[in-house]
Amino acid sequence: MLNSHGEKTCTKVLSQIIRIAFIAHDCSLFGAQRSLLSLLLNIDRNKFEPVVIAPYHGPFLDIVQKAGIPCHVVHMSRWIPLVTEKSGQGFFAFLISLPIRIYRLTSLLSRLKVDIVYSNTVVNADAAIAAKLLRVKHIWHLREGVNNSKQVSSYLPPIVLPYIIRSLSSKVIVNSQWLGQHYFGKESEAVVVYNGIDSSELISKNAKSMSLRKELGLPDNCRLIVSIGALDPCKRHDVFIQASEIISSCLDDVYYLIVGLGYDDCTRKLKSLAEGCAIPEKILFLGWRDDVARILSEIDVIVIASDQEGFGRVVVEGMALKKPVVSTRCGGPEEIIVNGETGYLVPISDPEALAEHVMLLLNNDQQRSAMGLAGYKRMQEHFSEVNYVKSIEKILESVATMPH
Repeated sequence: MLNSHGEKTCTKVLSQIIRIAFIAHDCSLFGAQRSLLSLLLNIDRNKFEPVVIAPYHGPFLDIVQKAGIPCHVVHMSRWIPLVTEKSGQGFFAFLISLPIRIYRLTSLLSRLKVDIVYSNTVVNADAAIAAKLLRVKHIWHLREGVNNSKQVSSYLPPIVLPYIIRSLSSKVIVNSQWLGQHYFGKESEAVVVYNGIDSSELISKNAKSMSLRKELGLPDNCRLIVSIGALDPCKRHDVFIQASEIISSCLDDVYYLIVGLGYDDCTRKLKSLAEGCAIPEKILFLGWRDDVARILSEIDVIVIASDQEGFGRVVVEGMALKKPVVSTRCGGPEEIIVNGETGYLVPISDPEALAEHVMLLLNNDQQRSAMGLAGYKRMQEHFSEVNYVKSIEKILESVATMPH
């Protein structure tokens, strides 16, 4: 059988370097792209030769290029678009441009002579189709859910997604058991690889000449609660704002930070909600920040109020900085947080429960410190960048030896 190199062989000889095309769906620096960056910057270059294909230029690609990894820009369209962008006209445009998009991708992949195509996130299927046509092995790394999501929505009925994903993949990776069951049910054969971070690098990014409180003009002894994530409906910053108002009725030295950007409509609604509550001056929208590690190092409690999280990278980053997390039971965080040990898990859409558990931590310095330390130990054991990269490398090697 001929492979993509035109060679009469069906397996990869592991003494050779494995060439991989990593497909980025986006060039911003949100969680999925940052997890892909961790892999790209730390992958064993003695075993693997990475090349990155992205839909446009952006901060993600800038970092990759500086690392000396070859990059190519090829237009790709999402078969699972953002909810705000989904329309009949959009689906028609997706279908009309599909042949030319696939032609460009197959031409590029053929020239690159890659052994594996690796698609990062579910939202882009172009590379998976191109790999199938070329009979090149394909790994699909799913990082977000689609069913009942307020962020993304499939053009196709959700029930068919698992079948399409499996038929176009040599191996499927998910970043939590919850996400595997989300797509494939309890008998999921997807490989679970938890995202990982480098805690030493995160800690080194904390140093700043000015404290966060001073920068924001806040009292030196005030306490800070933070919610980090894109300003879109699924992150439920509205629940965080409601919980903040409840907390403020009992504790008057707390300020509430919201970090992230979003579409104008959602941002406007959230700011309007904050302005209409009893403590508008204490709810601060910080927008996009490139110093998240510094912010996490100076706050007291991290809040995740989401409806759905495939993983929850902010949870692990907070644990790396010894901060307790109060999160909704929204998927991935349920596998990261040990309830009552490293933080608390509360019901979705329940600002009262969220506020109650945040106050438990604010009112008990000893417990807050103990949970932060327990979280740090758990992060080091289960969610390190080293474990994450080595797990992916093992999968890449196993797929490379699979028959076509």
